[in-house]
Amino acid sequence: MQPIYLKQAKSITLIIAFVSLLQALLAIIGVMTVALTIPDQEKLNLTDTIIRRALLNTSINAIFFVIFTILFFVAFKRLKNGLQVGALIYVSYIIFMVVSILFGIIGSGFNLGSLLISLMLILLTGIALYSVKKASR
Repeated sequence: MQPIYLKQAKSITLIIAFVSLLQALLAIIGVMTVALTIPDQEKLNLTDTIIRRALLNTSINAIFFVIFTILFFVAFKRLKNGLQVGALIYVSYIIFMVVSILFGIIGSGFNLGSLLISLMLILLTGIALYSVKKASR
């Protein structure tokens, strides 16, 4: 393995793992927030479909971000030990982020802040994927 690409792949994978952990924690807080608003839904003028949609959306995000957090920490550990890491985790994360962007734009409109953060994560993941491929040669 080429050491410069391995070091870069380890660093970026660790950054993505921590960002994914932060996203997982925020999604879990979102699930708890939605669950806590259920008793006050009449006072807040919320319908059951809005509550169910919000609960389903935040639950799915929480599950996926926890899975990606675990996978990226495992990938970092493998890279730290000098073992090869498959490209599937990076590609699937990019696909998940693109789909999240599309659903976010469809569901709630264009939000520049979340779009920029997601695009930066996609860029970081692409760089990590390139580094992993170069390191394995």
